Amino acid sequence: MTGNKGILKYYDPSAGILIDTEVEVPGDYYYMQFYEDYTAVEYFTRDSAGLIYGGTTDGYLFSFDSQKMELNNLGKVRESRRLRCLTVGKDGKVYIMAGERSTSRPCQFYAYDPFKARFETLGLMIADRSPYYYWRGQQFDCMTTGIDGTIYLGESERMSHLFLYIP
Repeated sequence: MTGNKGILKYYDPSAGILIDTEVEVPGDYYYMQFYEDYTAVEYFTRDSAGLIYGGTTDGYLFSFDSQKMELNNLGKVRESRRLRCLTVGKDGKVYIMAGERSTSRPCQFYAYDPFKARFETLGLMIADRSPYYYWRGQQFDCMTTGIDGTIYLGESERMSHLFLYIP
């Protein structure tokens, strides 16, 4: 979790307290404009080696090595804010949903390949089974990887749907 000034924190179950790491998550900080707001982490996921990935409210993806207490800013997938949810696939890529519910900049699906250190655009989430139904995913807030590698994405609206992506 993040605390004041965008600092990563973790819960120590043996002590029963939250611990500050002194590690600041990446964000859009505008010190010259006397802007004192800090980003927060929207979502965490972990790869098979234990590396933690996080996505922030300002749209940054980062990796965090909890053993070395090192954070690596991997960048922004798009200029607009908010990485809504993410998961690590069986292929080692980090799958990301970014954006807001908007007609001008709708939520889009992306992947970050840590082996090539680059993002790729996977597009909008659309289920088109014309003439029976057509649904374009609007707003997503949860994602996970199934045992078989299928990526499950859940919408967070009144009329929500579950989307499946098979890499």
